[in-house]
Amino acid sequence: MRHLKLAAMILLSIAVFNSCLLPYPDDSELYADVATVTSHDADQDFSKFNTYSISDTVYFIGSDSTLDPIQAQYSTQIVGAIVSNMNSRGYTRVEKSQDPDLIINTTASENLNIIVYPGYGYDYWDCYYWYYYCDWWYYPTYPTVSSYKSGSLVIDIVALRDAIDGDLGYLPIPWTSVVYALSSTDPDFNLDKALQGIDEAFAQSPYLTK
Repeated sequence: MRHLKLAAMILLSIAVFNSCLLPYPDDSELYADVATVTSHDADQDFSKFNTYSISDTVYFIGSDSTLDPIQAQYSTQIVGAIVSNMNSRGYTRVEKSQDPDLIINTTASENLNIIVYPGYGYDYWDCYYWYYYCDWWYYPTYPTVSSYKSGSLVIDIVALRDAIDGDLGYLPIPWTSVVYALSSTDPDFNLDKALQGIDEAFAQSPYLTK
């Protein structure tokens, strides 16, 4: 029963978090590089935790909120990058059945971003030398629309031990990272950006250590 309750709480935590993601970068930031943002509970003592569990599968959140596993070859590398960073900070990966202190959830999604450029009018002073007067002319432009797709990789660290020991009735998420990047039809490009963003997220979080 406890595991069912925890599973429901994890799904609820994911739903709540994804309804209020961290600040979204604009297209110029994404064209330049990946944009990685992190948020953490400043009162949390991350050194008290010892073990963590993470699934070998990264799930993609569809537009209808369905969860589908991404290809195993990409999940393996994304999870491997997270595990490498966590282990280097002194934490030990264990199975979920071993009651870990932390649970790491990793999800991906894609967003279509539409940019509308409004039309503008330009005034200029037009003088014809063979006439005796000058006049104003108005030159209108037309609105244009462009779009780009961006991908998001969300990494949540859930303090499972705090929830159990404190009998909180909810799962606290003391650390969250979102990696934003342009989404390409080339999955290897997307994977490379995700791996860059994961390393950036941990580099931004020196407090996340055993």
